Amino acid sequence: MSGQLTEQDRIKLARAAKHIHRMTEEADRANQERESLARADDATLRAILDDRALPTLARLNALMALMGRDHLRRFGTLSGIMLPLWDDPDEELARMAIEYAPPNDPEVTARLHSLLDDPRSNRWSTAASVLAGRRRDTAIIPRLIGWFREGDEAHRNVAYSCLCFYRLLGPDECRTLLREAWYAGGRDDDRAMLAVGLLGLGDRVGWTFLVEFAREADHYSACWAAETILEHDPALGLDLMLHILDHGTTFQVRWGMVEKIAKAAGLPHLWTADGLAEARFWVEQQRQNLKSECAVSSLASLQALRH
Repeated sequence: MSGQLTEQDRIKLARAAKHIHRMTEEADRANQERESLARADDATLRAILDDRALPTLARLNALMALMGRDHLRRFGTLSGIMLPLWDDPDEELARMAIEYAPPNDPEVTARLHSLLDDPRSNRWSTAASVLAGRRRDTAIIPRLIGWFREGDEAHRNVAYSCLCFYRLLGPDECRTLLREAWYAGGRDDDRAMLAVGLLGLGDRVGWTFLVEFAREADHYSACWAAETILEHDPALGLDLMLHILDHGTTFQVRWGMVEKIAKAAGLPHLWTADGLAEARFWVEQQRQNLKSECAVSSLASLQALRH
C-alpha cells in the first residue's frame, strides 16, 4: 500500500475523525462545566448526581466535584454518596463510583469483593482492577488464577492484567502461570498476550510466534506485538511496524499502528489522510537513525516523555 488509502479506508477515516471531533467538543464542554460546578454547594451537586435524566457528563462532573471536597472524605460522607451509584444504570457513572470509592472504608472493601460475582462485566472487572491495582489485595489471587485458567476471554484478560500487569503475583509465580497457559495452546490473540507477558519477564519462549503474529498483520493485537518487539529488537520492530502500515489486512489493523505511532511521537495529522504517510515517514526516520548507530526509543518511552 505504501501510504495509499483506498476509498473505503477514506470513508472509515472520515467517520473516525468525525467521532473524535465530537468527543473533543464534548470534553471541552465538560471541562467548562466542571469549572462552573466547582463553585456549586454540596446540595446542588448531589441533586445533579441523583438526576438520572441528566446527561452522563453532567453527572460525572458533579461526582468529580464532590470527590474533590475534603470535608466529605474527612467525615466519611463520600462513601454514602458513592456506594448507591454502583447500581446506577449509567455504566460510566457506576464505573467511576466503583473505581474512586474511598479506599479505607471497610464497607467499600466488602462491597468490592461481592462485586466479583456480579454478572455485569463493567462491575466485576472494575472491582477486580481496583482490588488488584489500587489496593494490592492479595486475597483475590486464587479467584484471579481461577479466571485465568478456566474463565471466558473477558475474565482471562482481566485476570492477566491484575496478576501480571499490576504485579499482584511475583515474577517467578507469574512466569510459571503464563508458561503453563502457553503450553496449553489456545487462540492466537491469547498466545500473543502470553508471549508479550513472558517476554517482559525475560522469557523468549514465545518470540518466534510473536514475530510471525505481527507479520501476519490480520489482528489488531499485531500492532501491540510489533510495539513490544521494537523494545527488544529495534530493527525488526521497525520492519514489522512498516509492514503493518503497508499490508495490514484491515483498516482497523493499519490505523491501529498509525494511532500508536502518532500518539507516541506527537504526529499532528492522525485522523486525516496524511496520518498514514506521517507514520511511515517516522518509521523510516527511525530506521535511518539505526543505520547511523543512534538509539531508537520505544513507543512507551516516547509517550512517557510527552507527559
